[in-house]
Amino acid sequence: MSYLVVPQEASATSAGVWLGAWREAPGALELAFGDRPPMPIDDDWTVWQAHGQAALWCRRVTVEGLEAGRRYPLRLLAGGLEVASGSAVTLPARLPTIGETPFTCLLGSCFAHFNDGAGAAGRAYAALPAGARPQLKFLCGDQVYLVAPFPRYLYNVYS
Repeated sequence: MSYLVVPQEASATSAGVWLGAWREAPGALELAFGDRPPMPIDDDWTVWQAHGQAALWCRRVTVEGLEAGRRYPLRLLAGGLEVASGSAVTLPARLPTIGETPFTCLLGSCFAHFNDGAGAAGRAYAALPAGARPQLKFLCGDQVYLVAPFPRYLYNVYS
């Protein structure tokens, strides 16, 4: 079984997270958000099918009461063990002054997984220094299919 954690929209005090479980129905899961105690994830999952079989279970969770301008590590736990991770960043309460850490945005357009078999895009993002990682990402273009997680966008079916 594979699990996915995808941070989504954020405000200064809340953050949304998309969770996915691939190939098997998820069991009892918890989401650890920063230093907060893990929160249980209820059974309200949407099921996507591939070739008539249940293939992807997904749901969204919104976490409230967060601090503005802070990066939160995310850990999805099954039986107390980490099965997926990520991070979410809340928006700042105000734009920073010249002496403060800048508010950084990333603009991406028309990424095509099938044209990046070597994984150059992912390696370039992973190589960004911690201080240069964006607090906000704009994914634009006609190839951003965030609402349709068909299997061919999750793994390469042609290899």
